Amino acid sequence: MVRIHWHRLGLRGQQPCYQALAQDKTKVKQFLDQAFKDIQEVAQAMHADVAFEDESWIQANTRSGRTGGLGGQPPNITVTDRRSGFPVRSMVTAEGALIYKTTMATMESATDIQFLEKVLSNRPRPFIVSADQAAYHTSGEGKDFIEKHHQQIRLFFLPPHAPELNPDEQVWNEITHRQLEKQPIKNRKDFKTSVDAALKALKECKEKVKSFFQLKDTKYASLKPSTA
Repeated sequence: MVRIHWHRLGLRGQQPCYQALAQDKTKVKQFLDQAFKDIQEVAQAMHADVAFEDESWIQANTRSGRTGGLGGQPPNITVTDRRSGFPVRSMVTAEGALIYKTTMATMESATDIQFLEKVLSNRPRPFIVSADQAAYHTSGEGKDFIEKHHQQIRLFFLPPHAPELNPDEQVWNEITHRQLEKQPIKNRKDFKTSVDAALKALKECKEKVKSFFQLKDTKYASLKPSTA
């Protein structure tokens, strides 16, 4: 009955768009109206690629979805009941590139620097990176690394409490909600293998990565800078 009334009112059940309570809309507007344009100008001057970085603690999920079986005889699948996970870092571009690194180490400056070293290895073009203001990005070690490699990489910060502006957030949505949640996890090593496989498959699907830049809140990152 409720659905009938919704339909008459032109309403549909939809996934809500969550917004952080602490988000400063003025800072978001300033970033979209001016700061990101400045980032694009720096990229043009350096002949660099623009990328977005993010990191996430990937949590093991024991749900395994549906599988085949005789009626009334659901199959038994052995999984772990321990809640464990590990950090993963990734970086994406509007051209569909994905760079990632899984590690069993904690999220700290040293592991972030190791990821950036991987990003910069054998690159013919510099990177202009937009990321959140996590402690390992703003630490002395992190700043020293960026300064030492300023011809190869520049780091800019997204507005605080605005993860929806980062296309790289969709990497975690893709692998955790569309790929990993249907896989039975037996142990931490098994889980890491599944995460690596999911990220490898996503890396090979450039069109999917490009789609992360076509959402309402991320489309700005796919637009070319004005030459006027």
